[in-house]
Order: sequence, then structure tokens, then C-alpha cells
Amino acid sequence: METRGINASIRAAHCSVVLQELIYVFAGHDGNVCQNSTECYNPLTEQWTKVSSMAKVRSLAAAGTVYENIVVVGGFRDMTITTIEPSCEMFELGTKQWSLVSSPLNSRATYGIVSIDEIVH
Repeated sequence: METRGINASIRAAHCSVVLQELIYVFAGHDGNVCQNSTECYNPLTEQWTKVSSMAKVRSLAAAGTVYENIVVVGGFRDMTITTIEPSCEMFELGTKQWSLVSSPLNSRATYGIVSIDEIVH
């Protein structure tokens, strides 16, 4: 599904990254429930495209890129913002699919991550 110029899903408390000149927006909530959906914006064509969804819903998670992949860590799994989602997921650009990967030792939400020399901190 493509929507020109408008984000197809309304969301808050989401994550976003830029990878290969495309803007990926994922997770967050719509005001009622947490989301696991992903959308990709191409600024050259001004089009939004739906991409595969993550396995887990989450809001206020952290996101970064490593080895041309997107990593999303933690966040809250419900609207009460009391239950932290402990998992970590990776979006592989080649397959355009999410997969669960090794999670951090401590579950967190409302924080940031950064990739330096292809290591996520």
C-alpha cells in the first residue's frame, strides 16, 4: 500500500531511522494501543510504503542502524507504560523482514541507542 505525501498510520511515541536515504518509522501507539507496524518514506518519490511488522508491539523504544540493518530495543508493551518489552528485533534490509535477536541484559524504555563501529551501545 502506498500513500503519497502522508504517513498512512497515525502514531506517537514511535521510533525512526534513516537507512539508504529512506526514512523508516515503526512502533509507537495510536492513542489506544501500542503498534508493531513499520512504514518507509521515500523523500524522492514522496511516497509511504508499508513494510513487514515487528513480532512485538512497543512504544517509546530505542532504534538504530548496524550493518545496513535496523535494530529496535525495549520500549513499553502496553499503554499503561508500566510493562517493559524486553526483546530486541532486527530488520534486515535484504529480506525486508523483522527477526528477534539477542536482547540486552536489562530491559529499558524511553532511552536511546547509538551504533559506533557497528556495535550498538
